[in-house]
Amino acid sequence: MKTTKYGRNIIEIECNDGDKFLLLSDLHFDHPKCRRDLLEQHLEQAIKEEAKILINGDFFCLMQGKYDKRASKQDIRPEHIGHNYFDLVVNEAVEWWAKYAHHLIFVGYGNHETSVIKRNEIDLTERFVTTLNYKTGANVLNGGYAGWIVFNVYRNPSTYRKFFVKYHHGHGGGGPVTKGVIQHQRMGAQVDGADVLWMGHVHELYHHVNIKESISRTMPYRNLQKIQHDIRTSTYKDEFEDGSFGWHIERGAYGKPIGGYLMQLHYDRTQKEGIDKAIVSADFKAIYSTI
Repeated sequence: MKTTKYGRNIIEIECNDGDKFLLLSDLHFDHPKCRRDLLEQHLEQAIKEEAKILINGDFFCLMQGKYDKRASKQDIRPEHIGHNYFDLVVNEAVEWWAKYAHHLIFVGYGNHETSVIKRNEIDLTERFVTTLNYKTGANVLNGGYAGWIVFNVYRNPSTYRKFFVKYHHGHGGGGPVTKGVIQHQRMGAQVDGADVLWMGHVHELYHHVNIKESISRTMPYRNLQKIQHDIRTSTYKDEFEDGSFGWHIERGAYGKPIGGYLMQLHYDRTQKEGIDKAIVSADFKAIYSTI
């Protein structure tokens, strides 16, 4: 599977009909409440299904730095205690992820990583990716806080169609009722040409299917309908635990799903009104665990 990066935030992936991709975000990998056991379970499932892995921001949590007002002694893993906190976090992550490096395609930025850049002038996403590639010989790519992933889905060595994923880590709060759906609708009104709008950030898990209407650009004119998928990937940080204490509980929040989505791409031929057309379709399967 060939991958190419254009500029800071556009990635092209050449893949085949039927290939699968595990979409994840908000791992908060270095936090003590990260459910690494469930993460490992889902990654192993992805490898068994020969799926590649894409991560849309907040790979790290990184709140225990010297200049972070959110720092808490109880929210640091024992192996990260030391004068070189950021080094310990990255090095331990590289060691843990080494066996998955050749299955991992992309790691984007979330607000936790950009917060460290602002406070400490260090880019730990880039450092993690660079070190992981150096130690394993992999070709993991880092993206932006937002950007595009372009899939060239091949039917045979010379025939392919494109499939466009617009990713954005996310912003604002999910809300106990809307769960972030409003943000997807706003993005859908602003972004043109996306087959998938993918966000994380609010730790919710959902898949909505929207129909976009347009008109053919050439004669004879006809109405066209296109499917657009709204995907929200959740988290691996279990902040609710037993529901007794903590910032999550005090602000009246509730339990969050643990998991993401498995996306499978298909090269399809459709026929409508006598017109034969090749498209790429997508199937989505929620990958989650009962806590």
